Amino acid sequence: MSVRCDEACGLTTKASARLSVAGRTRKWGFAPTTRPAPAGRTVRVKLRLTVAMRRALSRRVAAGAKLLVRAVVTARDAAGNATPGVVYLRVVG
Repeated sequence: MSVRCDEACGLTTKASARLSVAGRTRKWGFAPTTRPAPAGRTVRVKLRLTVAMRRALSRRVAAGAKLLVRAVVTARDAAGNATPGVVYLRVVG
């Protein structure tokens, strides 16, 4: 996922994955990440999976399940102003 700020800021990303199989929904949480972003530059943000999450999700996605990831990216500038943004990512194959 790519993020850009118009002024220097710090980015905090919190994400969770939701998967529905046979009427039951299971939710996994990603580890939160924080990184700086220089003004006007695009920064790539990676969501890190644990080994157990990767194994469970890859089995279900291979079986045809659709995975929805909700990522909340919060940009905070030097003055402390925070602006959140929500992104939904669909994972296929």
